[in-house]
Amino acid sequence: MFYLLMTPALCFLISQIIWLNTVRKHDKYLYHFCQLRREAMALLLDSYDDLSHSDAIALRKTIDTLNQMIHYYHDHKRVLFNFRAFAKHVKALQKIDNQKDDEEISNQQVQQLTQLTVKATLDAFLEYTPFLRHEIYAKFFIALASTAANIGFKRAKLYLDDFIRVQQLVSGLRTA
Repeated sequence: MFYLLMTPALCFLISQIIWLNTVRKHDKYLYHFCQLRREAMALLLDSYDDLSHSDAIALRKTIDTLNQMIHYYHDHKRVLFNFRAFAKHVKALQKIDNQKDDEEISNQQVQQLTQLTVKATLDAFLEYTPFLRHEIYAKFFIALASTAANIGFKRAKLYLDDFIRVQQLVSGLRTA
């Protein structure tokens, strides 16, 4: 009787822990983007007269990018930060990046803020792309085991087969 009462309670607790973990991940990256936008807005307001025209344009484009990421974060976090759909977003952002390259950014704070935005986007991309890190690790260990097998280690061939099976499993999970 005790187990009949505890099983639904444990299932509920496990589901709540999983849900709280996803909320924590969501809030962590959304807060980081909001903090970067606050810093960019403060920099634009505090030193608007000191910024050159190209620095102000680059800062404004960074703010616009952060606004779009924050505004559509909840709806598109699985798409924007997902490897399968990331290529088209990168192509769209390359136009903005090429425009930024034409205009040299001389202010250190603007450069640092732009680099922090790129780093935050990359962190969110790695977090929301399922099994990407595992696939990278599997490819690394496959390359290591195949190198060891080519050198002549007999045991490395056994590990190589295991690593290839793991990579196939991870690839199958990604596409499912």
